[in-house]
Amino acid sequence: MKINEALRIGNKSAVAFVGAGGKTTAMFNLAREFDFPSIITTTTNMGLEQITLGDKHINLNGDLPDGSDFSDEKVTVVTDRMNANRSRWQGLDDLQISRLRNVAGVLSRALLIEADGAKTLPLKAPGEDEPIIPDFVDQVIVIAGLGAVGNFLDEGNVFRPALYSELSGEEQNKPVSLESIARMLVNPMGGLKGIPENAKRTAILNHADLVPLNDSELAMFRNYLIKHYHEAYIGSLHEGWLLGLY
Repeated sequence: MKINEALRIGNKSAVAFVGAGGKTTAMFNLAREFDFPSIITTTTNMGLEQITLGDKHINLNGDLPDGSDFSDEKVTVVTDRMNANRSRWQGLDDLQISRLRNVAGVLSRALLIEADGAKTLPLKAPGEDEPIIPDFVDQVIVIAGLGAVGNFLDEGNVFRPALYSELSGEEQNKPVSLESIARMLVNPMGGLKGIPENAKRTAILNHADLVPLNDSELAMFRNYLIKHYHEAYIGSLHEGWLLGLY
């Protein structure tokens, strides 16, 4: 099924995206699927190329967002000012993101929030100060890229490989296993880190077009995830499809 046929995000929803291996693809493909306008933002930072995926970019430049900033564009990207070396757009602070939530609600626009970074790698372990997930979100979507499976657990494939090794039990510089991904997703300091108590927890195993799983592998993920996530999916965010694991 299409991504939002599975996720059922509405025009009043506030959703945070964390993890690695498809956050940007998920947010912008979802925004294009919606039959209503949406707002994409971040609490960390956003690459220059990500901005071009939207229809309009609002640079708050230290100010608070206002409803009058928005027009009829389907996908509006909101950031703060550029960083010092002008390589990335800075994310919103607590007051800015809270105000943006109010603006999105008044305008009936879904609010999609990138809440951590992964340096475009398929897997990661959360850093000490991340994720930065606002307390008000209705849902947190945790993404893991299956494309790392079979590749070495090193800096070329995993963001913070030493910490990933510690949290998942996988040895560094050995091939990444499927079970290490499952263990990372259910670790309170891994995939579950920082999720607000009342938020819906959703796991997505991306890159299923590259790494198809057999029935026993799907069952392994199901057994790990079902106790910790309200829903879990496997699919290809690039191709635009998801299948439910339970």
